[in-house]
Formats: sequence, C-alpha cells, structure tokens
Amino acid sequence: MSHILTKTAKSALFGVLLTTGIWTAAVYHQSSKVDRRKIATSDAVSKAFRDSPAHRLVNPKQVRHTSDSRTITLHVSSKEVVDRPRVLAWMLNGFFQSWIFAPEALAFRVFFNTTGRVMTHLSGLPEHLPPPIWYSTQLSDSSLPPRNSLLFGTFQVADIWTAETDGEEECGVDIAFGSDKGTFAGYHRLSVATLKEDGESYLRLTFACMTCNPAGDKSWVETFGFMLVFHKIYAEILFRAAAGNVVRNLESRGARVLLVSSNE
Repeated sequence: MSHILTKTAKSALFGVLLTTGIWTAAVYHQSSKVDRRKIATSDAVSKAFRDSPAHRLVNPKQVRHTSDSRTITLHVSSKEVVDRPRVLAWMLNGFFQSWIFAPEALAFRVFFNTTGRVMTHLSGLPEHLPPPIWYSTQLSDSSLPPRNSLLFGTFQVADIWTAETDGEEECGVDIAFGSDKGTFAGYHRLSVATLKEDGESYLRLTFACMTCNPAGDKSWVETFGFMLVFHKIYAEILFRAAAGNVVRNLESRGARVLLVSSNE
C-alpha cells in the first residue's frame, strides 16, 4: 500500500513540476518580445491620472495611495495608419490573456463558482452591467469591452477616454478593482499615445496603477511591505506581455517595430 502511495506522490510531483515548467516557459516566451531595459519605471504618475474619474471612484475620500507606472516607446514604420483604439485593445488582450495572469483568472473563477460573489464593489458604478467576461477568449482583438464591463469578477471597466495635449493624441482604459467601502481598492490604466518626431511615427505604451485603503490612511503597502516587491515584479511581467502583444500584432501586419528607451 505504501509503495502505491509513494508512486502516486511521485507522479503527482512530476505532474506539478512539468506543469510549472511549461507555464514558466510560456510566461518567458510572452514577455521576451519586450526588453525590460527599454522600460521606464517610475513611482510617479501623471496629474491626469491622479485627477481622473476612476481615481475619484476608488478613492472618494482622497486618502493616501501608492502608485507607479511603466512606459515603453515603439518606433513604428508602417504603410498603414496605426489605429490607437485597436492598439489599446491589443494591449488589454496581452494583459488579460497572458500566461502570468492565467492562475489569477482561474482563482477568480473558482471563488465565484464557490461563493457566488464577485470581488469588486464600487458604489459609483451602475447596478445594471454588460454581460460579464470570465474567459480571455471573450475579449475582442479589435475593440475594448463596453464601459462598466466586469472582467473575471474582479476588474471593472471604469472609463474609456481620449485626450490630446501638446500635439500628442492618446487613448486609454481605466480598470477599477476592490471596494470604495472596504480596505482595498485601486485601478489600472492602460494607455496608448501616438507621437511624431522628425517625420517618424512612435507609439508610447503606458501601464499605470494605484492602490489605497479607502477606509483609512494606512495603505496595504504600509501594512504588508513585502507585497510591494511582488507587485513590481508581477506588474512588469504583465506590462511586457501587454506590450509584446502589441509588437506581435503590428509585425504580423507588416510593420517594422523598434523598441526605444522612453528617455531617448
């Protein structure tokens, strides 16, 4: 009997190691398209980010918050006009269809199937929502989910916006999570800007995020400082997967794409 149990345990361990190895290889493949040395990372975010409706939605009392951002610039040579909203959809898909996000998506589905509850409760959003999205295959590669859509029972499309400043045209999507009545809330912003310089075309991709404790001034980072390190690593891999999906889609359509440092 013990021999059978030992053999079963070894088989289970082998299965876990094999699955982990395949998953790790898939994560590396998705993120390898984007050189992390070309990414500009900052703990600062733009004033537009801090003053956005999504920021007020998740942080109505304007308590202290933690935020950071990642940006990469792509030099794009293409015969076709680059469509910013479509690039933004590719970016969103790369984010939520990534292998690094897959375990999280699975955990959210299991939580909902077990409890029947979703994990986002924001009082500033309407009660009647578009059909929820539970699988990454439900995401379109040409357009964003409708405003207020609930993604994986945890993320909600709080805003879809466009802006033009100093000759730059930009579009973005703000994705809220958590509860403005609880102790944890925040939002992710994915944005795409088109730039022209010396007759050359560039795309600037940005992933910014913030978290706060709406119930008080002590944020989750102050309570669990080690989580900040995990967040930065996880966010970078997610961003590389999102930006990598943009690069692959542009190249598949005949464009030449060169990653340049955002400081160049």
